[in-house]
Amino acid sequence: MKKKKAQLFKRSTKQKKPSNLNSSEASMILNLNSNSPKVIIPKTKSQIPIPQSPLTTISTFLQNSKILTQSFFQIDALDLAPRLLGKFLRRDDVVLQITEVEAYRPNDTACHGRFGITARTAPVFGPGGNAYVYLCYGLHTMLNIVADKQGVGAAVLVRACAPVSGLETIQQRRRQMTEKPVLLAGPGKVGQALGISTEWSNHPLYTPGGLEVLDGPEPEKILVGPRVGIEYASPEDIRASFDKECKICIRPFTVCRWKPGQNARYKKTQICQTCSKLKNVCQVCILDLTYGLPVQARDTAMATGSNEFIPRSDVNREYFYNVYERRNEIGVDCDSSFGKARSNDTMLKLQRTTPYYKRNNAHVCSFYVRGVCKRGSECPYRHEMPITGELSKQNIKDRYFGNNDPVASKLLNMAGEMSSLIPPEDENIKTLYVSEIKNAITEQDLRDHFNAYGEVTSVKMVPRCSCAFVTYLTRAGAEKAAKEFTNILVIKGLKLKLSWSHGGWSRKANMPSIKI
Repeated sequence: MKKKKAQLFKRSTKQKKPSNLNSSEASMILNLNSNSPKVIIPKTKSQIPIPQSPLTTISTFLQNSKILTQSFFQIDALDLAPRLLGKFLRRDDVVLQITEVEAYRPNDTACHGRFGITARTAPVFGPGGNAYVYLCYGLHTMLNIVADKQGVGAAVLVRACAPVSGLETIQQRRRQMTEKPVLLAGPGKVGQALGISTEWSNHPLYTPGGLEVLDGPEPEKILVGPRVGIEYASPEDIRASFDKECKICIRPFTVCRWKPGQNARYKKTQICQTCSKLKNVCQVCILDLTYGLPVQARDTAMATGSNEFIPRSDVNREYFYNVYERRNEIGVDCDSSFGKARSNDTMLKLQRTTPYYKRNNAHVCSFYVRGVCKRGSECPYRHEMPITGELSKQNIKDRYFGNNDPVASKLLNMAGEMSSLIPPEDENIKTLYVSEIKNAITEQDLRDHFNAYGEVTSVKMVPRCSCAFVTYLTRAGAEKAAKEFTNILVIKGLKLKLSWSHGGWSRKANMPSIKI
């Protein structure tokens, strides 16, 4: 059944668009989702015939035309789209006849209202019959007519119109002089001819004054075809399962897409769960799930070659992944033979302990980089210059396999250049200051850890401040411990901070008195 529908749409798109849409034999075009379950059959007779003399009888027809009521628009978008063909758009002296439209339902992946109400898409959730105007690429003004009841989020895009009157005004607005009316083939041209902006959103098209939709003759024929430039839109009746291929194994998987915050951009999974488990990395950012590090940095710190057991050829890779998935289904851990990885000092030193929210920022606006973005504060993309240099050469496969990853190289260089604690000039200072101590760490744990580098005379715990003071018998022992534990002091799996204590201990206040 689906193949027949696809063939029907395909045949209809092969027909050429008529050059003169004012003739009585003209066909008007209805663009729908090619996977939509509804098919509109071309009509053979019209209730009101299109006039033979457009310039005279259409003007007479317009004098008797009435503004369409709001109930006309409060139907499903797929039902409203064909009914709009042949109707007239009027603003002052400019009158256009609608010749091509596109329908967008609320559950359509190409509909602006697909993911809820935002500052930009709020008008599309208004009552049927209102205008929804938005900017495309920051340049073109797109006129949509809201369909259905209030809160549904459906609309019909006006793609093309035939000028009926106001030719001089249209030419001034479009800055193009023509001897005769020219078909406005494109929603941007329609917006230019009407002279509208985004401020016209929420304008009721069923009330006199401003922009109006008038009744008009029905066309002789309606050509039904797929929508223009949105091949990415998925069918309404098919789930998102297996709709993309994994960037690593090239096998289909279910993509998850969400918005992490109000001002953040939409994120989606890039690799499948199987590839994610093989490397213990996130499906979105491809960073290690435990330490938040690139694979190359993690494997270098652990001195492992995890790339060797993943085949690259198509046949071997497919067999390898099938075996891995079957073993996971029966509860066998494929990584159990390698043993549990232990915490590494370098990994603990480089790991990110707080969330990196900049990762959720919107992408850089390419139009702003070229200096032509006209959206201003309404632009959903960042108005910043892009990052240049080595960090701009990142890709998913290099990040996953740990090859030529510029972020990992930067982190590893940073780890090698981290300097040790500089001993104070006062030779009498033999006390180290330990901070961020948790309740699980006791005084004996600190003694056992620091005694390996010299004799510890005292350990003063300050639970109120989550810190401690470790005093050595000799200055050499304190310097050796400070050098060894710089940025990598880990006790019971908890990372602590170490520094020299320049002040001392205030017994009276039971508080640390230090200068770091």
